[in-house]
Amino acid sequence: MIHNVFALVIYAFVQLSIAITGVGLKKFGKYKYFTFISVVLGILSAGFVILLLSNLTSEFVGIYQRIIEILILIWIFSCALDIKKSR
Repeated sequence: MIHNVFALVIYAFVQLSIAITGVGLKKFGKYKYFTFISVVLGILSAGFVILLLSNLTSEFVGIYQRIIEILILIWIFSCALDIKKSR
């Protein structure tokens, strides 16, 4: 039960944080690509979270979770590449 509660909180806030990070970086001109990636991945992740939560007994719940986690990893990888590029 604790696992499920924390997973719900994390899935709810991580996607929001990704999108807000992108929107917040929009004011800096050199982060246009990262801003775009952040907003798109945040929206896609949120969509899959909604899909996941809409039917927790679906046979695709595990696939939805993996897709959400892959989208988060893509965002982390994009963030690392952008930081490396800006150095």
